[in-house]
Amino acid sequence: MTTNNNNPLFLATDKLEQVENASLTLLKKNSLEALETLSLLVMREIGVLKVAQANFNFEDESQKISFEDVVQNFEIGLIRNALVQSNGSQTRAAELLGLKLTTLNQKIKRYGIKLGLYSEQELQS
Repeated sequence: MTTNNNNPLFLATDKLEQVENASLTLLKKNSLEALETLSLLVMREIGVLKVAQANFNFEDESQKISFEDVVQNFEIGLIRNALVQSNGSQTRAAELLGLKLTTLNQKIKRYGIKLGLYSEQELQS
């Protein structure tokens, strides 16, 4: 089989193999926090691949995309990733993202991001 490193299907298959290998390693180590981070990264990669694979024809009304939706999904992924890395600390997540705490809180509220999923206590239970 000929592979093309610029082919989105090849890139997606390669990413899935990497994720599968990482998942098996993490499951063997029983690392819930690492698995949570991995799942967020997978969701982000799926979103990136959907955008990369789309063949948009902006003259066709049925194929138009919402810039706001793409930005919102990207921001949600970044915020969730920062919350996981900071064990649910909004202050630390804001620092990681280079945002003011109030700005992060507004985005969390606007996007309906559930905070309990990222605290260390929740990760252990």
